[in-house]
Amino acid sequence: MNRSLVQLFSIAGMSLALILPASAAVVTTATAVTGTGPLSQQWTATWSGSDAYGMGSDLTVGGNKLSYDFKHPGHAYMGVPQQTYVFSTTAQKTGKLSIDVDLSSFAAWYQSYTDMSIWQGSTSNATLLTQNTWGGVVKKSLDLDLTAGQAWGFIAKGGNYDGTGILAGSFTVTQADVPEPASLALLGLGALGMLARRRKKA
Repeated sequence: MNRSLVQLFSIAGMSLALILPASAAVVTTATAVTGTGPLSQQWTATWSGSDAYGMGSDLTVGGNKLSYDFKHPGHAYMGVPQQTYVFSTTAQKTGKLSIDVDLSSFAAWYQSYTDMSIWQGSTSNATLLTQNTWGGVVKKSLDLDLTAGQAWGFIAKGGNYDGTGILAGSFTVTQADVPEPASLALLGLGALGMLARRRKKA
């Protein structure tokens, strides 16, 4: 196969990857969504909660975004909706992971609440990141000390006191650009080499 054809297939493959939809599904307490998401890792999204109408929740995993959308018809007498979303992945290697997280949520009902946290090892070991962004975006930068194979991820908890409306939100997770010590050492050696070369020419 000639070089032009190889390049053509490579471009076509990248284009296809860009247009493929994210993994998404309307789930109940017994189902989950799994797909490639932030940091190019496999993520699993699960939902649990109370929903008298059994409408479930839309969960999406794809690209750098993890999102959720709880649907409820809005009748208080059918029960108060409460829900917990857990997004899980595992560490690929031991070391420090620096990430940037944009958290957004929209609680479209009166007397509602939303908590969004990050967890490591166990969902019981969670750190609160933000509450009730009301459609705005909260940006967080975090350094995680991870062990290869360790579970970690995010939790969103929401609900309300009168049983009406919907709850939607998302996490956009990207890796912070922090040079490793080895990379910094190489950059330093390169700078010294260029300086020595200039002095030699002079």
